[in-house]
Order: sequence, then C-alpha cells, then structure tokens
Amino acid sequence: MLLLGHACWAYLTSRLVAYPLGIKPNLYLLLILGMLPDIDLILGSLGVQHRTITHSVVFWSAAFVPFFLKYRILALPYFVAVTQHILIGDLIVGKTNILWPLVDLKIGLGLPLFSPVNLILEGIGLVIFAALVLRSDRSALIAVRKTRLLYILALVPLAGFVIFASAGGPLISVLIEHSEARHLEKNIPSILNNGYLQVATAMHLALILFMLVPLFQVRSASRKMKNQQV
Repeated sequence: MLLLGHACWAYLTSRLVAYPLGIKPNLYLLLILGMLPDIDLILGSLGVQHRTITHSVVFWSAAFVPFFLKYRILALPYFVAVTQHILIGDLIVGKTNILWPLVDLKIGLGLPLFSPVNLILEGIGLVIFAALVLRSDRSALIAVRKTRLLYILALVPLAGFVIFASAGGPLISVLIEHSEARHLEKNIPSILNNGYLQVATAMHLALILFMLVPLFQVRSASRKMKNQQV
C-alpha cells in the first residue's frame, strides 16, 4: 500500500482492537506508526534495504517488549498499528519476508502498487477513516495543540509523497546521488511513471486537507476568544 492506505488502515485496525478494551489511543500516533516501516526507503545510506528489518514482525515484536512491559494492554493498539503495515498492506502489494531475519520466506499477493485493487482498498480506507473520525474521534482530531509534534510528524510523510509525485524527478536524483544503497532508483521512479499516480496523489491531498481543517478551526476559535476578551 501507499502511505495513505497504511495510515488509514492503521487507525481502523487499531481502533477495532482498542474499542472493546475501552482504550482510546492517540490518533496521530496511530497514523505515524502505520507509515513508519517505510522509513527504510530513506535509510539506504545506512545499508538498510527496503522490506527487511523495518518490515519484519519479529523486529517490531521485539521492539514493543518494553512498551508491553510498561503499559501492558494499552500498548496493543499501537503494536497493531505498526504490524498491520506488514500483515495487511505489504501482503497485498508485492511480497515481504515478514519473519526476517529468522526465516527467508517472502509471502504476499504480489499485486502492483498501483493496481486497481490496491487503490480501491486505499480509497475505502480513506472514506471509512474520515467517517469514523468525524463520528467518534473528532475531539482527538482537533487536539492539535496538545499533540502538535505528532500532528506534524503525521503530515510530513503524506506531504512528502505529494511533493515526490509533483516534482519527484530532481528530488530522487539528489537522494540517489547521496545514497550508498541505490534501491530508491528501483522503487520510486516506477511510481512517477505510473498512470494511476494522479489518483493516488489526489487521495493523499484529500487526507492532508482533512487533517488541516481542524487546525484552521482551532485558530479561528482562538481569534474569536481573543476578540471577545478585547
């Protein structure tokens, strides 16, 4: 899946787990964790190859041990958010060695990133995400001041995808030139030349705008309060 799908389905699957347990996880942290495994795309200079360590359920299970020990069941939705990236999104698109480095077993449906099936699933995730947030988590969405850093960190990858889609050629050339591992050259240029790129970009923009609206609402409310005080 693209970042959009990973983020939206992270929220949906995590909320499905959290709701029966009476847990209300941080909305923006769920979105970040859903996209986090793809950080390996920019770690080529460190020798990290795409769909290896950060796309391993073994790695994330070990990484979450301290959080489960400290927060116990409260950590479960966040664990689901990051592992669904691998067990849902990356098993639909391509093939992934989910047990790296213990077993060399790549599994998945092998669908292309821009296949109609994947884009439909991304769109469904976006629609359900927006509807559910507006219905049940509107307060979490507008809590920008309390979670400003997480809010920004959730927006940056989505905005980054839009920038790559709009002016990716020169940016990719710079990244490749300064990277020891050239896997970016194999992955991202194929995205730029795909006919469905505009559809994917439009969906990413829709999610960004959806997340920006509360920010303007908060600023508008603040101005009203200041005017009333004056």
